[in-house]
Amino acid sequence: MSESPDHTPLSARRGMGWVLTGYGVLNIAVALQQLVAGDTDALFALAVMGFGLTWVGQRLLKKDRLLRAARQHADDPIRRLEGGVLHLAKQEGGRLGVVEVAAALGAPLDDAERTLRALVERGAAEELITEAGVSVFRFPELEVAGLDKRDLLEG
Repeated sequence: MSESPDHTPLSARRGMGWVLTGYGVLNIAVALQQLVAGDTDALFALAVMGFGLTWVGQRLLKKDRLLRAARQHADDPIRRLEGGVLHLAKQEGGRLGVVEVAAALGAPLDDAERTLRALVERGAAEELITEAGVSVFRFPELEVAGLDKRDLLEG
């Protein structure tokens, strides 16, 4: 399998995406050439096929980019835990502690703490310190998500 300049193997999906995109653009160019020449017999078919092939090619390329990004994050424990932490925060009313996250998700304490701090850095949470000196992470958007919609309408 060949490699791209960033040293990632070229997948069949990516290769097919580029081939279809290129063939689609070629069809569009031929359609434009026929339009300029005044030959409109196959103009519509070429244009539709060109745009269709380009669209399918770009969808394949986008899917390949998403899959490569997901593979890159699979080895990152912080990225892997984020979804579970957010789900847990929603269940718990928008406030979590490090030990609580580690226990609920079966993660090491260090990974749980780094994940919570990463969410703070990205603005999804804020860190509060209790009088006892314990860190509690508050997820403002998820606090509201736990309320009953009737509570929001009434007051």
